[in-house]
Amino acid sequence: MNLTSPADIANALKAGKYPPVPSWLLAEGAQFIAAEIAPATSAVTAQQLRNASSVLNEYCHFDLTQIVAQAWVDRHGFDLTIQRRQTQALINTGRLDEAARLAAQGESLAATDRAADGELSEYRGLIGRIGKQRFVNTNDRGALLEAMQKYFDEYKRKPRNYWHGINALACQTLEGGAPLPGMPLPDKLAEQILGTVTQSFAKKPGSWEAATASEASLALGNCDTAELWLYRFLAREDTSPFHIDSYARQLREVWGGDPLSGTSCADRLSGIIARYIARAQSRVTFAPSQIAEIKATLEQDGADLEKNFLGESAFTVDSIRSLMKAFESIGCVMNEKGERLGTGFLINGSWLKPEFGDSPVFITNAHVISKDFATAIRPENARVTFELDTGTDGNRPQYKVEKILFSSPPGKIGIVDPGGNGLDCTIARLEGLPPGVAALEARRNLPGISPSSKVFVAGHPRGAGLQIALHDSLLLDIDDLKQLVHYRTPTDPGSSGSPVFNEDWKVIALHHAGTSATPRLRGSGTYEANEGIALAAIRSKLNP
Repeated sequence: MNLTSPADIANALKAGKYPPVPSWLLAEGAQFIAAEIAPATSAVTAQQLRNASSVLNEYCHFDLTQIVAQAWVDRHGFDLTIQRRQTQALINTGRLDEAARLAAQGESLAATDRAADGELSEYRGLIGRIGKQRFVNTNDRGALLEAMQKYFDEYKRKPRNYWHGINALACQTLEGGAPLPGMPLPDKLAEQILGTVTQSFAKKPGSWEAATASEASLALGNCDTAELWLYRFLAREDTSPFHIDSYARQLREVWGGDPLSGTSCADRLSGIIARYIARAQSRVTFAPSQIAEIKATLEQDGADLEKNFLGESAFTVDSIRSLMKAFESIGCVMNEKGERLGTGFLINGSWLKPEFGDSPVFITNAHVISKDFATAIRPENARVTFELDTGTDGNRPQYKVEKILFSSPPGKIGIVDPGGNGLDCTIARLEGLPPGVAALEARRNLPGISPSSKVFVAGHPRGAGLQIALHDSLLLDIDDLKQLVHYRTPTDPGSSGSPVFNEDWKVIALHHAGTSATPRLRGSGTYEANEGIALAAIRSKLNP
């Protein structure tokens, strides 16, 4: 397969296969599909679009799902499956109002089609999820009650749909345990759901059944049983990162689970998932509240935190303190609709180029912010927030791009450009940054290659809170021109533009891509690797 051909990438997506290409090439494939759909003579079928939207959602490319799904509805009208996946993508990127409109339309259409009863249940579940998320985001009790009613009505209509039942129970928990008229008390409802999923699991074991059995056991106060089902869930081959993130979010947002606390059953389960993710997926996610808690713990009992920092022996008290400080300078890049699509960070402008001045500048990928890529955010539409930057009203300020200082398009992954082009970099000055804002400390020198050399990537993968890859973060190779850095640090969609740190928490590179078939920097063949652009190479380009 020609991995740079949008047509081949599009064909893979339409076949339901995930091609091993960088995110900007995947975006070109999605754009190719959208362009294919537009003509009246288009041969793209609904099933091909269902395949493409499914695989894009499964790998958390929600922005690309919206591109192909919207192209379909614009040309052919509403397809229940395609637009359901578009609704899921909208929810996962925080566009709840748009998701609600699409879900209501889907529910109405499915209700008039006897053959669409499965889709009807799915749309009602999505409407419930929107209401639940609105409550989590804004404490809107009315939205929570509507979500609970929608979930419970569908569970009552089809009791085998245990996922509606467990979400009704979750809403009941958020409401304080008060049931709706005709709704069983929490313990009774949890017992019913647990009975359904255990029978279903015995007949045909599945990931969601195990997660639901764990949550129902948690609701009943049977923590050992909840833990047993959680381990079954994590051990299953059909459990994807999307599944794990969903249950982790439910534990955190509904049950108040805190992996750093360990005092309640929800804390215990959250801790198990956090350790699993750190070990199996080599990443840890931090909410702002957790960062504040870690900082407080560092002052009170730093040695104990070092001992228990998810089993990573390389993390000392000083390195954890440096990590917490670095988080202040890492930003989440959004478009004007609030979709979280990338990462970036602040560094001192004069370090890059004297003419930039001493104030911090923001650096991210060109395929995240630029005028040259169809799926990049245009500078005038870009918004940047910093996870630890909370205003007096409790909201995070959004900073606009004041000026683009430099931009260089992405080159081919694994291919060094002797002319210093193809750096996949946009440097911007942000409007309204407060005086004294923190910037990361950069280094020109790159680490030496050895079996123990590590680099660390921190960013906003999947549009989530700040994540740091801890384990399996090996430095693999650096080219002779010291332009490209390859590493095995795991990353996900949304990590584009993240800082790549050395072991002293000085930023050395700008993360821009990663695939399972990255060309090796030396010799022939490919390997599973991520790639960063050395900051020293960007600095050299700016100062010829």
